[in-house]
Amino acid sequence: MQEEKKYIDCDKAECCCDKGQYKEADKIEKLQLLEHLAECPRCREYSEKNTRLTELIEKAKLKCCSEDEKECWRNAIEEELKKSHSE
Repeated sequence: MQEEKKYIDCDKAECCCDKGQYKEADKIEKLQLLEHLAECPRCREYSEKNTRLTELIEKAKLKCCSEDEKECWRNAIEEELKKSHSE
């Protein structure tokens, strides 16, 4: 069995942080991220901002548009663009 890399770089840490935000990080990634955050102030700041963003999005209770609503918006935008190009 291949041994996992113990220390991760900043790019991998940011990826693990993002995956953790969406509950997609596995246990090893979470441990690697925690180890990295203990040593890296830049990634700690990124993680804190990421956590804050997640909290704000959840607090805002944003609602996604249905496919019909999206199509309606697309059509309205296309009509406006056609009008602005013909003037």
